[in-house]
Amino acid sequence: MTPQMQQAIRLLQVPILDLKAQIDEALNENVFLESEEAETHEKEDEGPQGHDDYEIPTQDKDGEEETDSFGAFVSDDIFNDESQNGNSSSPSDGVDRTTYNETLSNHLYRQLLELENLGERKRKIGYAIIDSIDENGYLTADLSAIQDTVAPEVIVSIDEIEAILERVQQLSPIGVGARTPEECLLLQLKQLDSGIPGLELARSIVEKEKLYELFVSQNFDQLKQEFGSSDEDLQGAIALVRTCCQAHPCGSISTPTVQIMIPDVFVHQVDNRWVVEVNDSPIPQLKINQIYANALGNKGRYAECRAQLVQAEWLIQSLEKRRETLEKVARAIVRQQKEFFEKGPEYMRPMVHRDIAQDIEMNESTVSRIAATKWMQTPRGPLEFSFFFSSGLDSNAGKKSSTAVRAIIQKFINDENKSRPLSDRKISVLLSDKGINVAPRTVTKYRKKDGIPSSIKRKEG
Repeated sequence: MTPQMQQAIRLLQVPILDLKAQIDEALNENVFLESEEAETHEKEDEGPQGHDDYEIPTQDKDGEEETDSFGAFVSDDIFNDESQNGNSSSPSDGVDRTTYNETLSNHLYRQLLELENLGERKRKIGYAIIDSIDENGYLTADLSAIQDTVAPEVIVSIDEIEAILERVQQLSPIGVGARTPEECLLLQLKQLDSGIPGLELARSIVEKEKLYELFVSQNFDQLKQEFGSSDEDLQGAIALVRTCCQAHPCGSISTPTVQIMIPDVFVHQVDNRWVVEVNDSPIPQLKINQIYANALGNKGRYAECRAQLVQAEWLIQSLEKRRETLEKVARAIVRQQKEFFEKGPEYMRPMVHRDIAQDIEMNESTVSRIAATKWMQTPRGPLEFSFFFSSGLDSNAGKKSSTAVRAIIQKFINDENKSRPLSDRKISVLLSDKGINVAPRTVTKYRKKDGIPSSIKRKEG
């Protein structure tokens, strides 16, 4: 991944209000960044500045997808592209909100469940590791303590715990499960493409405690002497660490108290087409302060200033990539779950992260990270992206989404005779009559997950 893609992925995991706070902080600290004034509707209608021939992208006559110069993504005709030119009728001020309660542990549990080929034994070890991770994302227990925690139910070696820890450290956000700040930064740098200039130098800086202390204290002259590196190489390494890494990447996710949720995207229907609009309203639009940039010129001095300019450019590019990626994933979800939006949860289709990744030619882990943290405001209420991903159950018509089955169970219970409520076994039989093969114990599991009491407790009169 390029540094811009890595930073865009990291920014994707941050809630909108926290992202705005990070951008405001960057505006205060980086002299090369400034915020653009909000465009008027009249100016938007004229098209983006510098693009006189701007048009909403459409499919060409060969059926291939086209994009405009801003990277807007176009899928099939279930979407109305008027969302690209400011004419969308969805909320534009980002005030449609709800509350939710998310903790870092729950965030990690969900991702661990989705890992393939992990197995129940390794998953239990993974749970024990997650339970030993603090709210900042750091592993606070020794591996031997985790070994004692899972015993005697699971007898495991230190090496096996280390191997599972490596799997946990691949979860979102990257850097979780680290034991030191240096390891946290190194985990993030390892996600970058090996050919990126300055990457090896950046890794060397964070790997060695002495060099990391020089970096933290901003003793860049001594760092340069330690490596015998040029100003340009050191600038690149500094920019990589500062732009693509965070010492506490989990701070925005660990939210044990109720918070305001602002949708990341709006989904609504216009003229029988589904419109997906990214919620840009809370996020300041950034640009480079050309006066300062031109004053810096190409002089080899002022390594810190040149690093700030690189950081500013990367942040702007990363925010653009973040928006494009978020829109691609949201559109693909809506496209694949069109029947859910039109007919309801009983028509949710089975879908895993790989389905979306293949659809839009994106890395599966990126889709997983987005799904774990993003919300969309829909005609059916605010929904997490993760809501649309569910396993498939066997039915006469092929695989049936577990979400759809739960909705059918809910409908059975809503329509039941309250003086003779349906048992889980009876619900299993009714599902079988519909060609859906679900055991009574699975009905019980789904019922409990949805907070529905047993038939005995539902009985009235």
